[in-house]
Amino acid sequence: VIARDGELGDQASVLSPGWKFWYWPVVYDVRNVPIVEVEYGKDAIIEASDGNPLSTGQVFADEMEPGRFQQRIQDPMAFLDQGQKGPQTTVLTPGQYRLNTDLFKVNMVRQTDVKPGTVAVLKSNVGAAATVELDTPGEGGDKVYLANEGEKGIRAVALLPGKYPLNPDAFEVNVVSTERRVADYTESQRFANDNPGTVNRESSINVKSQDGFNFPVDVRVVYFIRQEDA
Repeated sequence: VIARDGELGDQASVLSPGWKFWYWPVVYDVRNVPIVEVEYGKDAIIEASDGNPLSTGQVFADEMEPGRFQQRIQDPMAFLDQGQKGPQTTVLTPGQYRLNTDLFKVNMVRQTDVKPGTVAVLKSNVGAAATVELDTPGEGGDKVYLANEGEKGIRAVALLPGKYPLNPDAFEVNVVSTERRVADYTESQRFANDNPGTVNRESSINVKSQDGFNFPVDVRVVYFIRQEDA
């Protein structure tokens, strides 16, 4: 799709700002495009129209270190030699980039923001098979695996509060609260539940004494999900 060695058609290399000579109008069509600017709080999802083919069964290009990805994507010749065609797993973080817009399609999305008091459990749609085996088997006694970084599946380690540059198509984000919760089981609340507009809580727990009498016991349960167990 993109010419690399002087062939007819759209060229891989782009011209930097400044005066350029010898691009005769009869031979070349030159088109000016804006520099791609990724605003603060957003990421740029990239789809390449050319490059090395994806492997069989692969939907997204291999994940890359963000700094390396930024360098490679601004050097179209290097990308065509080493990068993969199709949706890119790695995203561009806030900044300005000189891109070949015929080679790269750009779509802006909001950064993943994990709020305080929560963690984000990631389901990765890219990578090799998950290898972290859980002690607890799944339904039917099957083995259950979580994924390390770079593996496909539910990640074993959740993301702590903060902002993260993620491709929402390549990674599904499930936010889990880690704040302490309180559940009240009280006799007084049982009557309040009969009135419209009150907070719905459980009534007291009934127990039986050794001599056969039933009586209510008020219970308050404080619980939370630990970050490592999310």
